[in-house]
Amino acid sequence: MLFRSVKREEISPFTRPVNQFLDVINDLAPNSQGRGEFERIVEYLENGMAEGKVEFSGLSAREIAYLPAGREKEIPLRVVSAVVTEVSPLILILKHMRSFDTLFYEEPEMCLHPQLQQKMARVICRLVNAHLNMIVTTHSDLILQHINNMICLPQREDAKQICQQFDYTSGDLLQAKQVRVYQLTSKAGGKTEVDELICGKYGFAIPTFNNALDKIMDEAYAIQE
Repeated sequence: MLFRSVKREEISPFTRPVNQFLDVINDLAPNSQGRGEFERIVEYLENGMAEGKVEFSGLSAREIAYLPAGREKEIPLRVVSAVVTEVSPLILILKHMRSFDTLFYEEPEMCLHPQLQQKMARVICRLVNAHLNMIVTTHSDLILQHINNMICLPQREDAKQICQQFDYTSGDLLQAKQVRVYQLTSKAGGKTEVDELICGKYGFAIPTFNNALDKIMDEAYAIQE
């Protein structure tokens, strides 16, 4: 019996975007510096969300470590909380990557408490105002609501007072022309319909979000009354 040798094609276990992301992280170096306008955003991510520093380990230049605030001993990233592991790639990219102008961010709300989701929305607004193109996919109505708030706030006559009340700066605020929102809706036959949503007086209304929230509230009123 004759067997013909067949060369197997090497198949990656990950999709192309995941492979590209891993390549970016692998190319980062401890001695490389990110853009100066990202420094305060990194501080906000570390102090306000991660509650510690994320950096290359002092023991190994290729291992990432986490140093909790107020501690002297770093911890390997593999044993820290999901919040830290989720925001760590963004922190490292902003710290150590300079030559990029667009960031694709999938589900930035992942593993984040609602309070932290609002903070992540604030980070997104600040990155946009730091002239970084952000392409974000999200299922978080909290993130969209914060973006709507930042669009509406500058239009108020008492905007300055409200900014002082909630500690917002010009870097937090947005103009409607800086934002585009698209709703993806599943259709029959495995198709997806993409609709651009128009910014109104109170920002962007997201029908799929609003309909789901209305249904939950209707059920809550019926059950709890």
